[in-house]
Amino acid sequence: MNKGLIGNAITLLAMAVAWGQLLWFLHYNWSSESSYNYGWVVPPLALLLLVPRLREASERPKAPNTSLGLNWSFIAIGLLEFVFSRVLIEVNPFWRLPLWSGACSLIFATWAWIRLRWGLAAGRASIFPLCFSLTMVPWPSMVEKHIINALTELVTRVSVEALQIIGHPAERMGNIIQMGSVTVGVEEACSGIKSLQALSMIALFVGAYWGLKVSGRSLLLLAAICLTLLFNLGRSITLSLLVVNGGQEVFDQWHDTVGYIALGLGLICLFYLGSKLPVAENPAPSEPKGSPRNWNSLARGPASLALVFALVPFFVSELWYRDLAELEDSKRIDWTVDLYGVATPNLQTETLPIHPRIEDILGFDYGHHLSIKEVEQERPAELWYYGFTGESKSKSLMAYGHSPTICMTASGALMQSRLEPLRVDLGALEIPFQHYSFRLPNGQMSQVFWCLWDDLHRGETESVDGASRLAQFKSVFSRQRSLQRKVALLGVPVNDPEQGRLIATKLVRDLFLLKQGDKTFRYK
Repeated sequence: MNKGLIGNAITLLAMAVAWGQLLWFLHYNWSSESSYNYGWVVPPLALLLLVPRLREASERPKAPNTSLGLNWSFIAIGLLEFVFSRVLIEVNPFWRLPLWSGACSLIFATWAWIRLRWGLAAGRASIFPLCFSLTMVPWPSMVEKHIINALTELVTRVSVEALQIIGHPAERMGNIIQMGSVTVGVEEACSGIKSLQALSMIALFVGAYWGLKVSGRSLLLLAAICLTLLFNLGRSITLSLLVVNGGQEVFDQWHDTVGYIALGLGLICLFYLGSKLPVAENPAPSEPKGSPRNWNSLARGPASLALVFALVPFFVSELWYRDLAELEDSKRIDWTVDLYGVATPNLQTETLPIHPRIEDILGFDYGHHLSIKEVEQERPAELWYYGFTGESKSKSLMAYGHSPTICMTASGALMQSRLEPLRVDLGALEIPFQHYSFRLPNGQMSQVFWCLWDDLHRGETESVDGASRLAQFKSVFSRQRSLQRKVALLGVPVNDPEQGRLIATKLVRDLFLLKQGDKTFRYK
């Protein structure tokens, strides 16, 4: 076999190995419950954009490549930067900073390889297809959160106005549509974020695949945003009418179906509009004299080195995080919840059912909902306690997507303020809680305390609220990783935040148990 062909095959394998590692971690974000489940189709769509451009470039004459060393340097830089991103991704496969960093580094390395393999013209033609692959990477958390909140509020407001116009007296309470005794919650999934992300991706693909003018591509992207608002508004109104006429059972039965219909109609409209937009003229490029060139043959030595660089991220990560967490399990102090309040006779605890749809949304491996009432207390507090064993990385994603700012708002509550975190000292362990003050749909106030806990960051981890990521970086240098997570959400029905903090501290000390190895003990 020709040595040049061997070099080509080895370099192609190196790129496939590097991209395969990134796609492996990204697929955890593409679960069926995620708004990014369209990510599965992005890699083949990116190839549909890239391959014809490379085939066209391969048929053009090309001057001898005088930048071999520079392009190989670019490939090495991109793959080495991916090593660092890969190590960060291991800390938390849902941490979006290293996912973006890893994707950008591989795009840079692949672009350099295309320049080396097919020439400068092919490199320029590959820029959009390569950047299109970024649509499969989850948006930055803060950007996504603000868009979700804005879409949810807009859909709720307009739905209420539309329902009133067609003769149904509706009232907006937070993100709840109240129609008499019937309520419809506009959840995160109902905000339209999934349709917005999917339709925007398709708009970019259609515009490039059909070769539309820049003005046409911009119009198609704008249409994706407008169609998202239009069809999700229709979805919200349809679900509201289903609840009024058929009750909660009919709502649960048709909830997902109506959502898929709305997305499907948006896709149909987008393709139809794209077919009517003008195609850009593509003048024949001026080519140097000569016969069509053959593909460049790459040297086997540098190609083998590229393959080594592509494999390095995997081995570095596996060696760096070498089971150190397991060695310290016997020394680590953890916490759990006394679900029955056996040792606290002054508390009355009652296990409440969790609606199957809520269970599906939260996606936990184990979960409990408790009503807690002290003897002298008028209204009971509520505790949600659920966790993820880490056996399914996709399920662990759910822990990050359900803070009170989303879940409480979806239930019709209005956030009044976010206060200083509450740190409950249990002697051998301190548990940090985020503190929110909400006004419930019934007009009463509730102090809400939320803790997202994992084995490594001890509650000091990232959340949808944009908390400091410093703990993520610290775990890299501690050479530890874990996907076990649990969430505690405590609602205390009092008006005064300070009184709520005192009650929350007492309830946590009464109900939370400490664990070390096989031993379980209480706060003293």
